[in-house]
Amino acid sequence: MQGGATLVDVREYGEMPEMNAYPHLRIPLSVLQDKMNDIPEGDVVFLCQSGIRSLKALALFRQQYPVKNAYSLKGGVSAL
Repeated sequence: MQGGATLVDVREYGEMPEMNAYPHLRIPLSVLQDKMNDIPEGDVVFLCQSGIRSLKALALFRQQYPVKNAYSLKGGVSAL
């Protein structure tokens, strides 16, 4: 995403509600470790349904990229 953070939805495929209002990547937590190279340079915001899996995704991401700006959306999709 140009001019802002990349949103990464770490929910599994088929989980609802769909996130159509915001451009984002869908990389389920179950495959995130293998797909981290698919996340573009720049700030990253992970989100899930309630914020629990996005915190796990953030921890995995920071292990591999400790100096990148990355965040977990508190409350997840339910907070949008």
